[in-house]
Amino acid sequence: MLENGDLPKRIRGMNVIIAGAVSNTAIDGATDSIGDIWGKNVVLAYINTANPTVDDISFVYGFRSQQLTVRKWRDDPKKGDYIEMEYCEDIKVVSNVAAYLIKDCIA
Repeated sequence: MLENGDLPKRIRGMNVIIAGAVSNTAIDGATDSIGDIWGKNVVLAYINTANPTVDDISFVYGFRSQQLTVRKWRDDPKKGDYIEMEYCEDIKVVSNVAAYLIKDCIA
């Protein structure tokens, strides 16, 4: 079932997302101490992304209170173009039965 050592992009019609986030726990100026942010755990979650409504089940939903705002300007003395983006968004767990945590399963 593995493809090039990883899970396939889809299993039984469900998308597979492999998180790749890492954290650096070293203090400033010290040698980096890089570790996987997820540890040895796996999360199996159902996340409804196709036009969800209030009654649809999903593990998490993202809530946005305003549309994306983008501003661009030129600063000639600094010889640079600047782009600034602003949005207000929050991600909340809305169902504790739409996901499952498998702890310490990765060697």
